[in-house]
Amino acid sequence: MRLAWIATALIFFCWEIHAHRVRRLPGPGTKEARRRLEILTLGRDFATLNLEYKVRGRDQVGRQSQTWVRFPGEWKVISAHVSWIDANALR
Repeated sequence: MRLAWIATALIFFCWEIHAHRVRRLPGPGTKEARRRLEILTLGRDFATLNLEYKVRGRDQVGRQSQTWVRFPGEWKVISAHVSWIDANALR
């Protein structure tokens, strides 16, 4: 089961995602400006999110997707994906 794709590394397990986040430099994050956001709800207990954004300090576009499910008392992300592409590739 693949949970996330970050830059050039596949990350499969929650502890790998945590280790990646701990290694990141502190700061305002990678999202400079939101370009597109789509949220789709299917019933009351399931939703998907797709985000396209300008990557801070780079000529790149980022894409992020999340799948959310409502469990008793809380919403949880059950699948996520993050990737970047050179902005020139989209022109």
